[in-house]
Amino acid sequence: MFIFYKLTKVSARGVQLATLVMEGVETALLVNDACGSPVPWPVCCPWLFFDGKLFHTKLSRTQTVRDLHELCEHRGELIVKVEKLRKAILDGLVLTPLPPRPPALAPMHDPACKTCTISRLCQRFFKNYVCSSRGAS
Repeated sequence: MFIFYKLTKVSARGVQLATLVMEGVETALLVNDACGSPVPWPVCCPWLFFDGKLFHTKLSRTQTVRDLHELCEHRGELIVKVEKLRKAILDGLVLTPLPPRPPALAPMHDPACKTCTISRLCQRFFKNYVCSSRGAS
């Protein structure tokens, strides 16, 4: 049974997320082909398991619903599938905090002096280049 969704708005975030999903699918198909196609092609056809309109519809609904149960319209079988998918994706993933950013380095030249900025580039190409605003740079 096909359900036809009418999209009111397609968000840039939705397009980016759908693109990431399809890039992952493409990588999985490449790996499947490289391994001699252990998963048969009819199971791998993206148009059989990914619906962009449904993706955008559910993504837009996440702005208004309170939880997963409401997003899945309280259908138990959908909730179980989403939870299994979440477990499969996040299984074994260990999140560690990022290290602090290193302090910014002090500039090697006077940033207000446009000639010095140009002179740094010129010094790479000409051995005896001298900055005209401050003498030797």
